[in-house]
Amino acid sequence: MPEPQPFHTTTPGVPERSALLLISYHFPPGTEVGGLRWAKLVQEVEGEFEFDVVTADPGSLDRTDWNPVSDLPAGMRLFGVEDRPSRLRGMESAVAGVIRGFRRIGRREGGGATGSGSPRPESFAPERAARWPRSLRDFARMYWFFLEFREQVAWARKAAKIGARIYDPRRHRAVVTSGPPHFTHEAGRLLAARTGLPWVMDMRDPWSLPHRVPEIYATPLFSWMSERYERRAVGQAQLVVVNSEPVERAMGQAHPEARSRLLTVTNGFDDPRAGPDEPPARFDVIYAGTIYLDRDPRPLFAAARIVIGELELTPNDFRIRLVGNVMSYNGVPTEELAASAGVEDFVDILRPVPRAEVQALLREASVLVSLPQDNPWAIPAKLFEYMEFNAWLLVFATPDCPTG
Repeated sequence: MPEPQPFHTTTPGVPERSALLLISYHFPPGTEVGGLRWAKLVQEVEGEFEFDVVTADPGSLDRTDWNPVSDLPAGMRLFGVEDRPSRLRGMESAVAGVIRGFRRIGRREGGGATGSGSPRPESFAPERAARWPRSLRDFARMYWFFLEFREQVAWARKAAKIGARIYDPRRHRAVVTSGPPHFTHEAGRLLAARTGLPWVMDMRDPWSLPHRVPEIYATPLFSWMSERYERRAVGQAQLVVVNSEPVERAMGQAHPEARSRLLTVTNGFDDPRAGPDEPPARFDVIYAGTIYLDRDPRPLFAAARIVIGELELTPNDFRIRLVGNVMSYNGVPTEELAASAGVEDFVDILRPVPRAEVQALLREASVLVSLPQDNPWAIPAKLFEYMEFNAWLLVFATPDCPTG
């Protein structure tokens, strides 16, 4: 069987230089912010190691941005692993979309409320997620999670096979995996077992530590699978990397036998960028990213309504700009939430744009916002990106959590 071909290769490196096998579902040209961690870390070891990266095939992604790929160091090969939903899942998704459409039409024609101001929660606390099914929706959630689980394991196995086929014992010195999605680590475990290479498991977010979970994962299967696969991965990895000291302590309590193999490597940010050449005429508050799960914009809108009233501001003085996947929050259009708070004239809702355009927007901001999240262990990656810019930060978080 021929060796897999990379979909991108940077400038050739040094033939005799040692290399690492990196498996990370998120990596340029993918646009997810999680891919930035290793896109930056590979630059820190330029000249010491080269990298063969196994990542999601660009053809499987909704959006790509090839500009960051040009910043990657010499001696890198990028290999894609296709990730497409099964035919059964695709058919069921289409049917579910039609049903949701009919429900929306029925609410409008029936004069029912759209739900403005009262989004339906899309995440659950651990004790709610762990209960056994009691309703048809609970059984449906368990079924959908099982399909998701199967697809993630299938991707991990394909990634491990590609890694094994490009493995060169003369060059490769270790396997590194970065997640979420955490089944990337299953690929690393399989690849390390096949090659005998040491394995570094990099957890950008916790895996099985108690926290709120998306509705599709709110099933006892998720808890059982997460704990089982994490325990197996931590037991095999030579080094388990986390991105904050509180998470390292919590992981040490969950896996006391692995305490000597735990290491905190925080995220970082590039040198601060200069601010705009001239003070902006308008005070812009910007959120760049995705509104999902617990990223509730309503506290921001409510606070803005108070400030606008007290200072008698106009839209020419003050704007909130939301850019990215920000069209709705838990089923309710964001523009409706802004209208409910009385700030619709002060809010711009912008669709996703290339990273370079987002950075141009951030450069003009007076305040950069990190919306609330109900996972106490995770630090939003956007915070580190925000720190590059000459702007105040408005962070919705408690002081004692890692974000705080």
